[in-house]
Amino acid sequence: MIVIETVLIFLVYFFPSFLAYAKKKRTFGAILIINTLFGITILGWILALGLVFRPDHIARKQPSNNKKKKKH
Repeated sequence: MIVIETVLIFLVYFFPSFLAYAKKKRTFGAILIINTLFGITILGWILALGLVFRPDHIARKQPSNNKKKKKH
């Protein structure tokens, strides 16, 4: 019985890290570190889980080509 409880606690504790690994996140290492060090606090666990659902990249705003070209 103790083994089952220990395994369940382990799975719940590292759920954000398992999810990040399954989603092949570029930030897996950071999520694992945050989850390991701060996952014991609810805030750290929520932070790690939030990073899993954050996009890996943010689309950059393209510069507009509305500038008038100088004629020579």
